[in-house]
Amino acid sequence: MATTTAPTSRRRPSKPPSPGDWVGHARRTGPAEVGSDTRSFSRANIPIGGLTLLGMAVARPAIPIQNTIFGLATPARARALVGAGAWCVRSRTGLALILVAFAVLAAFGPAGTASAAPVSGQIPLSDRAAPDPGIGKPVRDGKFEFTVTRLQQGGDNIGGSYGADAQGRFLLVHVTVRNIGDQSQTFDGSDQKLFDAKNRRYNADTGAAIYLKDSHSFLEAINPGNQVKAVIVFDLPTSTRPVRLELHDSLFSGGVTVDLIRHEPQARTAPGIAFTA
Repeated sequence: MATTTAPTSRRRPSKPPSPGDWVGHARRTGPAEVGSDTRSFSRANIPIGGLTLLGMAVARPAIPIQNTIFGLATPARARALVGAGAWCVRSRTGLALILVAFAVLAAFGPAGTASAAPVSGQIPLSDRAAPDPGIGKPVRDGKFEFTVTRLQQGGDNIGGSYGADAQGRFLLVHVTVRNIGDQSQTFDGSDQKLFDAKNRRYNADTGAAIYLKDSHSFLEAINPGNQVKAVIVFDLPTSTRPVRLELHDSLFSGGVTVDLIRHEPQARTAPGIAFTA
């Protein structure tokens, strides 16, 4: 008996949907569940510029795991993503959402926090310079530690008839100098500078200091750990108000500044000293 064999039908393999197919399908049928087949669509949360458009009905093909390689999209998924971008551009809603997203990013920055702009005329606290130490505060430069203890008017003459006369008036700056190094260091008054309110610089008068008893400010050698109470002499105009002193352990050292207006605790100024502006 002859047997007849029913012809077997060959099932044509499904091809990935084109952007037009799945966009049109989404408009006709609405969102579907994820994972049905290569033509299913779902409601997606789409990130745009760091933001997420929650619940927006966007067609997205559910791509089986075999259509990805190490988690990367295959050409089919890439075409689907391109189609999603095309829908956002063609749709007024999608275009408006993109514009809003860019506006939010421009206003708040990529981290989602408002960027604080500095207020005009204000200096940040981190950029403000700390005030210079005042009278009575120990300061250091190189191998010396200096402490300005007091200021004293010296009049217009030091040493009497055979001494030195001032061009203006003498100012005596009392400083304790301590050697904090590991070898002897020479302290000299000529290395020290004084400034007035107009930022004019005055050099010390070491010639007049020679006539001052126990000034210890002319080539005074100080051994490690020792200290001397020196007096630095300046010849200033009578109308000059000293505002700061720059102290050095040597001629070419960086120097350290002492504010002669500020008085630290336990600092004192000799009675009778007065300055005019």
